[in-house]
Amino acid sequence: MLHAKGETDWRKIPWLKRSESPEYTGRAVAALAGDPQLMRKSGKTFHVGELAGEYGFTDIDGTQPHWGNYARKKYGKYKICDERFYSYWVPGLVELIFPDWF
Repeated sequence: MLHAKGETDWRKIPWLKRSESPEYTGRAVAALAGDPQLMRKSGKTFHVGELAGEYGFTDIDGTQPHWGNYARKKYGKYKICDERFYSYWVPGLVELIFPDWF
């Protein structure tokens, strides 16, 4: 949080009000690390808000920020970046653009 005076101040910045703390992301990593069925998630991408709903953790202020839900409320219908969406890019298009990555 380069723009804040500390982790406790991150939501005082207008454009970060709907964001999440670094701890929220850390809690997602901890939840995944403790999941005995972790391999079922291998090779996939997840939003922290989705994982919070699944594993039941919250951000440091007790909320469960979910960017997708926020965007749907604020902007209406939008392209959901789910597994199907990402499968178009990886490895497909990304492999074409960056063949050295694979």
